[in-house]
Amino acid sequence: MKGIKIGVSRTIINNDIGTYVQAATWMKRVNYIRDDLEANALWLEDSGEGLLFISCDLGGLDIDYVQEILPYIARTCGIPGGSILVGCSHTHSGPAILGPTCPDKPIDRAYLCRLRDWLAKTGKEAVDSAVAGKIAWGKGEAQLGYNRRCCWKDGKHTMHGDTGRPDFTGLEGGDDPQHTALFASDMEDNIKAILYNNTVHTTTFYGADFLSADFPGLARKYFRDIFGDISVLFFNGAIGDISMENQLACRRSVCKEEKMARTAHLVAGETLRLLHLATFRESAVIKHRLSKMEVGVRLPSDERLKWAEGILSGYKETGKLDLEVATAFQTVELHKRFAGKMKESIDLHAVRIGDLAFATVPCEIFCHFGMRVKMRSPFPVTALLGLVNGDMGYCPTTEGIIGGGWGGDPKLAARWEGTTGYRIVDELTRLLHSLKS
Repeated sequence: MKGIKIGVSRTIINNDIGTYVQAATWMKRVNYIRDDLEANALWLEDSGEGLLFISCDLGGLDIDYVQEILPYIARTCGIPGGSILVGCSHTHSGPAILGPTCPDKPIDRAYLCRLRDWLAKTGKEAVDSAVAGKIAWGKGEAQLGYNRRCCWKDGKHTMHGDTGRPDFTGLEGGDDPQHTALFASDMEDNIKAILYNNTVHTTTFYGADFLSADFPGLARKYFRDIFGDISVLFFNGAIGDISMENQLACRRSVCKEEKMARTAHLVAGETLRLLHLATFRESAVIKHRLSKMEVGVRLPSDERLKWAEGILSGYKETGKLDLEVATAFQTVELHKRFAGKMKESIDLHAVRIGDLAFATVPCEIFCHFGMRVKMRSPFPVTALLGLVNGDMGYCPTTEGIIGGGWGGDPKLAARWEGTTGYRIVDELTRLLHSLKS
């Protein structure tokens, strides 16, 4: 039957006190819960075509883990596994479930077992609660993120840096202020869900000793103060080289609470502006394409591996954890896991909801690629959703690989060969054009 059906649900997904926090260069444990981590779900259906969106206040989920749990979620919900899109906000104040990112911090397998059941339960509640409704969408701008890759006269590129230095030669790439929002209401025009997308690393509380959803949690509170207990979903964008800090600005020292509140206000303000302009409709074309793509793996050179082993040897003596140690650890882990395995398979999704399109990647792809997908899309509103159905880590540009550094050099969380991002753009735009035809 033609006509939009919407279903919503949410659940709290906090981890236990005393467990590790995700942040790569810190060995912090959870002392308290600053604000709840949530999984929010939205089911959209029209004319027999349905999609289940689930957004989680988590740093990311390993690709293999998501592939393991998707069949279980699909069976629980009674829907095809290919119609499920699980995204992560990339908060750095969540459970240690990705990587591992550094020595001595294990993956929290017990939490991941509970998470599977939480996501299945939340998805089923959303699907089972579906009723006739309306949807609307819009595209605007909210500058949350800025390119963080600094280039230097010696040819090296770094994540962050003092751009006032005389050897600074510019930023490696651009940023993407596009803000996209999808709204779902019941037939009485009561807002039931908001799904929004922007592009920024969610790192306000990096290195903290508590759990927090960061600015998406505060923005969610702002929306619920207005609309009641609705589902609010945040899907991050092409964030691989994008941070909350403007590298070119003369920054004043601000407390983290102010930083988070400022970002949440930008999100809420632009989302509400788009809602003010939105046109709701009771029916929309819903289509979906899934492509399984093989990508090549780039391994560290013998020289690079020897360097990494030397750094880790020093760490065993000093116990001092920093970005260099985390990089060395991930370099060795890449060699351990993928030596002899030169390819892996990833899922790419393209979604059409009326004239709104979503394209997804299971990684922290560099911003350049997200912009190219949008530029080549046949739809007037296109959003790139990153960290969907997995998070391998960074997918850099050629410039990123040449410049090296965190996100550029080969390691477990930056392991795909250099052409991968360009191939992803080609494949996603092919899928988007197939949805338009």
